[in-house]
Amino acid sequence: MPSPKDLLQSVVMHLLDDEVHPARLVALGDEAAILQLADHSMTALFTPAFGPPEALAARLQELVEGNPGVHVKLAIVGGGPELRALLPRGGGMLSRRAVQLFHLGRGAEGWSLWTGGGGRADAPLGRALERAGRGELPVVEPAALAQRVDAPPPLPPEERRRLEAGQAFVRSLQARPRATWGILAGLVVVFACEVWWGGSESLPTLMRMGGNTEGALGAEPWRLLSSAMLHAGIVHIAVNGYVLVMLGGFMEKVLGAGRYGVLLGAAALGGGLASALVSPSAVSVGASGAIWGVLGAAAALAWRPGAVIPDVVVKPLRRNAIVNLGLGLAISFVPKVDLWAHLGGGLAGAALVLGGVLTRGLVHPAARVGEAGSERAAGSERAAGSERAWTIAAIVVAGVMVASLAMAWVVGRPWELASEPSWATRRLAPAVVLDVPAALGEPEAFAGKPGEQTWVIGDPFRDPLTLTLVYVPAIDPTARDEAIALFDAGGPERPADTKPHLSWRVRSREGGPAYETEYRYPNGLVGGYWVQVRSDSMLMIHSLRWPDSPPAWGRSALERVYASLERPATP
Repeated sequence: MPSPKDLLQSVVMHLLDDEVHPARLVALGDEAAILQLADHSMTALFTPAFGPPEALAARLQELVEGNPGVHVKLAIVGGGPELRALLPRGGGMLSRRAVQLFHLGRGAEGWSLWTGGGGRADAPLGRALERAGRGELPVVEPAALAQRVDAPPPLPPEERRRLEAGQAFVRSLQARPRATWGILAGLVVVFACEVWWGGSESLPTLMRMGGNTEGALGAEPWRLLSSAMLHAGIVHIAVNGYVLVMLGGFMEKVLGAGRYGVLLGAAALGGGLASALVSPSAVSVGASGAIWGVLGAAAALAWRPGAVIPDVVVKPLRRNAIVNLGLGLAISFVPKVDLWAHLGGGLAGAALVLGGVLTRGLVHPAARVGEAGSERAAGSERAAGSERAWTIAAIVVAGVMVASLAMAWVVGRPWELASEPSWATRRLAPAVVLDVPAALGEPEAFAGKPGEQTWVIGDPFRDPLTLTLVYVPAIDPTARDEAIALFDAGGPERPADTKPHLSWRVRSREGGPAYETEYRYPNGLVGGYWVQVRSDSMLMIHSLRWPDSPPAWGRSALERVYASLERPATP
């Protein structure tokens, strides 16, 4: 029975003699072989006898990290399924390359092929491994295979330095982006508060929690930053969270947590300013402006890498930047997406890099490959001091962001929407006394038509319920009879561009007949009218409520308001 080493050598010889996909044997050992295919991809095969599992895993990882931008096929020949855990997963977002995995293992029923990471059984390597497992490939003499080794010439010193710098850069990207994950956790906590306090897509909730509006340019500047920590719906936070982890995590590793934190804060401010100045939306929320700042900074680094990005990875970084910018712009033109917040954040991020603010004094460890020990130590000491300063700046930025959100909550009191409203009795006129939720504030009087008195209670942008009251203190009997006849016959037509929600109906005949109707606007708002025709006066209420508001602020609240007016007024 052939050993794993025999099978490996048979597969290698088969790949070398393949007329369609010829390979070149660049390295051969007792239990390993490395080939280069005509498309410049690399194939590496190992047997379990190469060394202890940890040594084999380290060598496989080294091949992936040490060849950035190269498609890699890795195969283990022999051993049980437990060896598959040694095969490294993925080529990383930066490389834009495939890492295909194969394992030819022996079980109770013979040799079987396992594939992962995009590896396919019908690929040249997969077919060769399966044929070897079935005994269809001839056994190869080791001496004959050794003669086929075509090792590449030694790299020139400059090229070796470039390659080592690229390898050091890729290794540095293995660190965990703790700041990015911490920011994501904070966004999730804020999103949970949105859901608890009325709903993540409720306009009053978003307004009270700090959504961005024109008011951010005046009396409420905290909205420029607080809005960056809010999201409208689960899809919104899921998409932003994914991009934050993938792109933001990469930039955190490149810039360091301190510079990265300042970048996010500056981009959030730039996006908030652009949105407040130009966007036609009534309210804007989301971390997209900050994320676009990271995208703009990454694109700027791709074309002005300086000492931050090694030469060997500049090309794939530029390719990624073009793809990401194209996708981001396409998404920015989708309805309800704030294009101006994206552009404002992106320009802020790019400006910080192009102006040298973020990159001043930043030298990536990969760029120090080849320096003398004393030079490297001095550079590392300077970098540590600079990083401490940036960390302090990032802490200040984070404090300002949190303070902005806290200010929005203190002013907006969004938690009022999550509980039963407290009620207050408002006397607007001797004959107009009603119960309203105290959180709606004091009624505001407006000049109406001659002979009418008008009050507004609540704000449709921050309150789940808004009431507009019109009181006609004196009507003649003829007008009274005509009004009753109109409402008894079905009432006036509903406003244009609305859909019926509740047809005109009689609520009460005591104290004068009272009628009501409801309808739905295209934006989801539910509007309604309540009219009471009294013996010598008439009172009308126009209501607006959001359909996704908590039940205590919906129909039940209106019922209590109407009932308070239908009872006889007390002097």
